[in-house]
Amino acid sequence: MGKKMFADRSEAAQALTPLLKRHERSNAVVLGLPRGGVVVASAVAKALSLPLDVIVVKKVTPLYNDEFAVGAVTEDGDSFYDWTLNEESCGPKDTFQARIDEKQKEVRARAARYRAVLPLRNLRGKAAIVVDDGIATGSTMRAAIRAARTRGAAKVVVAVPVAPRDSFAAVRGEADEAACPNTVDFFPAVGQFYDAFPQVEDEEVLVMLKDAAGRT
Repeated sequence: MGKKMFADRSEAAQALTPLLKRHERSNAVVLGLPRGGVVVASAVAKALSLPLDVIVVKKVTPLYNDEFAVGAVTEDGDSFYDWTLNEESCGPKDTFQARIDEKQKEVRARAARYRAVLPLRNLRGKAAIVVDDGIATGSTMRAAIRAARTRGAAKVVVAVPVAPRDSFAAVRGEADEAACPNTVDFFPAVGQFYDAFPQVEDEEVLVMLKDAAGRT
């Protein structure tokens, strides 16, 4: 691949923001998916003069492939699993359930750190704009959509800078609105569309959440 689609997550946010302009200064909340999605969401929230929050979600992967998500769990207990995948992909059911339980503990621990800085925002009756830095299988985003509805969102808007066509179509089918400036057929991994795609640490997320709390 030659020149990448985005220089970094900040440029991805710039590409995404115009598609969400109608929500500027509205009764909406921008929710980032930790950790990389919070970088994009923070920039989008500032550009649209909207409050920032997160939906803490973790992907669940098969035993021997930590990159391929077959499901996801959220801090609210909402989840999405692709049970159409067979045992060869997911491993024995009891082993897979153990991975789900492990990820749920990790989600709750991360959520506790984030909520100490920025408590849950009230989504009841509001539009929830759920942002990530890209989607691959769509499992984490689909779990996040369900979490936003559980929290009372009147409308869920999915916003990602890049996604495979089939995954985006599945996600769009669960959301009320969806924005994605780039849908593609060949999708090796989200990071392949960025020149700079560093791992985002919890400390960076906490800085963004503290900033958001200060702007409330």
